[in-house]
Amino acid sequence: MNLKSIVKSKRPGSNPVEVTGSIQNVLNAVISPANTVPITPSRTGYSFGLGSIAPNFQAGRAKFGEFLSTPDTMGVLTSGGSNLVETAFSAVERFYTPFNVSIGTEFEETLYLECDKSVTFNSLYRSLFERASLSPAYKGIITVSAVTVIDNFYGSFVKKSAVAGSLENGKIIEPGRFKDWFIVDTVPVYQKHIAVSVGIGLDMKNSKFPQDKLDKIFYLNPGNKNVSDILLHNHCYILPPSQLPAGIGDYNSFVSGIVNNDTIVDVKHILDNTMIESGVVSFTCTQNII
Repeated sequence: MNLKSIVKSKRPGSNPVEVTGSIQNVLNAVISPANTVPITPSRTGYSFGLGSIAPNFQAGRAKFGEFLSTPDTMGVLTSGGSNLVETAFSAVERFYTPFNVSIGTEFEETLYLECDKSVTFNSLYRSLFERASLSPAYKGIITVSAVTVIDNFYGSFVKKSAVAGSLENGKIIEPGRFKDWFIVDTVPVYQKHIAVSVGIGLDMKNSKFPQDKLDKIFYLNPGNKNVSDILLHNHCYILPPSQLPAGIGDYNSFVSGIVNNDTIVDVKHILDNTMIESGVVSFTCTQNII
């Protein structure tokens, strides 16, 4: 794997991570109007979480699903049996979320990813952690957005809306319940497609953040095997197979051009064993979680 720097920021670690709600609202199946916040695509920048595009909570309560946003675009994979991709391109449309992680729009470094043979998403993050650890801003967490060419994609998604009253007690990721609540890819579902991802990674041995803040963002997805020293939480748009543009320029414009000029085929949580061939990756060392 070769990571070749394209742009490096003069302000390392300048982006705080803003967390709305908590992943625990989802895992405990307690989503309600009391812990759900309305947001608009124009406010989110790069973010990911769980939500529903709807005019109000009641209209969206049965379809809370995996989502991510990139500048001016939002994609959601609805739950509740339909599993349809819904998109929002306008600040007029309403979006309700019990869990949203916003990573801003500025990155510490943007790099070309080149591989002699495909690498896992986990391996990409390990290389980014190694690179990030050289920065004085490094505190054990990095935020990442990437546009990658997929070799073999493995993902997961919640298939039921985790609203209050849908689970008596416990968590939806417990061994006896996980298969009732999630679909997990055990064979590759996309090859040669483009993945536009947004996410965050935790280097558990070097984290300087309190556990209560980490618990709002991270959980151990049972679809990931052999998790030891790093935890990843990433969502992505799946776009049709195509050639990535040769020139990058501004990363945000690069992403907007790709997303707005193509069809969002799917929205998924990315599992660590997803294989990628090449791409463009931007990351930031997180210094604050608010």
